[in-house]
Amino acid sequence: MLSPQSFGGGDGVATIAMGPGSDLGYEVLLQPDGKILMVGAASNGVDNDFAMTRLNSDGTLDTSFGGGDGIVTTDVSVEGDIARAAVIQPDGKIVLGGFARIAGDNNFALVRYNSDGTIDTTFGGGDGITTTAVPSFHSHINDIALQDDGKIVAFGDSQNGSGSDFAVVRYNADGSGRLGEADDAVEPVVVGHTERSIAQLVCAFDQLARV
Repeated sequence: MLSPQSFGGGDGVATIAMGPGSDLGYEVLLQPDGKILMVGAASNGVDNDFAMTRLNSDGTLDTSFGGGDGIVTTDVSVEGDIARAAVIQPDGKIVLGGFARIAGDNNFALVRYNSDGTIDTTFGGGDGITTTAVPSFHSHINDIALQDDGKIVAFGDSQNGSGSDFAVVRYNADGSGRLGEADDAVEPVVVGHTERSIAQLVCAFDQLARV
């Protein structure tokens, strides 16, 4: 096992400047090969972009990832976007989830990458990106799960005008709506925050798993 002194600069600490402004970190995943994937957002000087970096097990940047510097940023929307969750598929592809601000409204947003950090052009509209406007407004992905059949379940919250509700959306493995439906028809399920609403959410997840 590596000691803390063998990580980062010898003090067990590694810091990475992801962009020209402030960066936000939300998720960390350990790969089977010991590499460390970190996910969040990086400022581009105007707004935030999806961002991730991959480190070797000793805390140095993995230069085989991204553009050779171990860093990947994706401008999902010109109004700003933040990644809050990530999952690594069995084939090594990486799915990031969060939100993108589109026409003043925060939407669910997913981006899929190949294992080397390049955009997976087989996902979404050919640009690796899928966004979904979940009722009523300002929706955010906070976690992602993969079904055994490859479908992607995104979970988070959506504002209802007086507060926020649980929200869950399921996507096909290619980022499209279930059964080839359009992206804006991808089974949004929105429930409130009462005990009854939580029970409804459990039932919704059970229904998703059965299809």
